[in-house]
Amino acid sequence: MSYTLILPVAGKSSRFPGMRPKWLLTMPDGKLMLEKAIEGINLDIFSRVLVVCLKEHIEQYASIENLKSSFKNATGRDADFLALENATSSQSETLYKALSL
Repeated sequence: MSYTLILPVAGKSSRFPGMRPKWLLTMPDGKLMLEKAIEGINLDIFSRVLVVCLKEHIEQYASIENLKSSFKNATGRDADFLALENATSSQSETLYKALSL
């Protein structure tokens, strides 16, 4: 059986105005918050890791290539990134949109 880990990070990040989205903030050890958040998960059980984010966050703060490289360096795993056009209102809506594409 094949499993996909979906990481929904396509929210508006409205609680931290004027900052990068939370998932793109750097922790004291240099890892992105996204990478730190999954540190305790056994990624070996997943055949795919999918990060569902906002296109505007990628365009404004990062590049897909840099994010993929950082994720691989931090976790030892490749990740796919799906950039949504519009912010979602919740993690469940982010998952719904990812599964609908």
